[in-house]
Amino acid sequence: MNHTISIYGEQYSVQCSRKYNANTQPVIEIFEVNGCPAGVISVCIPSHPFTENETAISSDVPQEEVMKELERTGLATRTGEVALSGFGQYPVVKILGFEPSVKQ
Repeated sequence: MNHTISIYGEQYSVQCSRKYNANTQPVIEIFEVNGCPAGVISVCIPSHPFTENETAISSDVPQEEVMKELERTGLATRTGEVALSGFGQYPVVKILGFEPSVKQ
């Protein structure tokens, strides 16, 4: 599953094809236009009761901007939930059409 999103005005290819080992959350990865890995924009929170195909957006990226972009591309939809971990708050999204190939 590949989509292109914009973060801070830069274009990134988004892939969501695997799950975290600690739970069933999808991993959202971004890649530069040349295919070079740029990072992971989801965060693994094993203590949160995620439902199928739900994951949390990392605080290392502009969460609101990322959620808008993921919705615009049809990759994800907001759930309205927030996962808590430590002092952090992480918005939860549901990945649409997620079919994992491997676990991370």
